[in-house]
This record gives sequence, C-alpha cells and structure tokens, in this order.
Amino acid sequence: MPRYWLETLGCPKNQVDSDKLAGLLESDGYRAASRPSQADLVVVNTCAFHRGGPGGVDRRRTATGGAEKPGARLAVTGCMAERYGQELADALPRWTQVAGSACL
Repeated sequence: MPRYWLETLGCPKNQVDSDKLAGLLESDGYRAASRPSQADLVVVNTCAFHRGGPGGVDRRRTATGGAEKPGARLAVTGCMAERYGQELADALPRWTQVAGSACL
C-alpha cells in the first residue's frame, strides 16, 4: 500500500484543503506515513502569503529533512502553486507536480 506525507503551511484554508486531500489519498488506497522517508508521495500544501515566496517551498522541503524515499513523487499544491505555477515548476525541478488549490 503506498504512503503519503503531507506538510501544511499557511492559513486555516490550507488545513481544510489538506484534510480533504488526505481523505482523497486514503480513498485511493494511500495511507499516511509517519515520516517523509517512508512516503511514496510527499505533498507540501502552502499559501501564497507564506514567508519566503516560491523559494520557501524548497526550504520547507529541506526542513523536513530532505529525506524522502528514493523515487518518491514530490508535489506542491495550494494557492502558492496556483499563483506561481510555472515559476514554482521552474524553481523546483525535483518536484514532479505543481497543482493549484482549485484541483482539490
């Protein structure tokens, strides 16, 4: 069974979106990992108003230890991804998906 790790940064709406995303992932057969190194999918759900702008997402990934499982998919979502989509994709080449909060 695949595992996910979900980091939530920003406003209360981000937490609501993360809760919905966790429910969707679990209904698709994922289960929560207890740390990023166990996850097949690492998701950072972040706010456009989070300090540091788009670069803050990469710093946050590093803050989680940068210890994701080899081959894990890395995704950033939330209103920051919606606002800075291509800029984030260009700035974070290791991340495999950038998806705005509208996808939730």
